[in-house]
Amino acid sequence: MNKAVIFGMFTALLGLMWMISVLVAGSNASVIELPYEAFQGLAFFFVWGLGFPIVLGIAVAGLCIAAVLLFGFTVGYQLWCWVFYNH
Repeated sequence: MNKAVIFGMFTALLGLMWMISVLVAGSNASVIELPYEAFQGLAFFFVWGLGFPIVLGIAVAGLCIAAVLLFGFTVGYQLWCWVFYNH
């Protein structure tokens, strides 16, 4: 792997950690349970708040997490390429 891919993966994980911290702010869950709590809270929002069916709510919550990871990777990869390869 080149450094741009590693930096993209790092920014994707930072974005995921940011999303988890926003979704579980004020929760009393332990640190190891926070990702699960964030996913279940997001799925609960889609199912109960927006009226999606249960399976669709879980699928959309997974797609939201995948979108955050993809966006974070893309931003990090492009930022690395712009800073170090654009001289």
